[in-house]
Amino acid sequence: MEYILNLTGWIGAIEVLIAYFLISTNRVTPETISYQLLNATGAVFLIINTIYL
Repeated sequence: MEYILNLTGWIGAIEVLIAYFLISTNRVTPETISYQLLNATGAVFLIINTIYL
């Protein structure tokens, strides 16, 4: 179980970084669903990991 929660944190961090990269390089706009989903799921995964830790 610990492995899954740690992996969740890593995936969340990677998703947030990918969203930041995409918005910084003008490949997406803030209104796109892909940007919103990456940020939302990344944030949820990081919250889960933080609560666990």
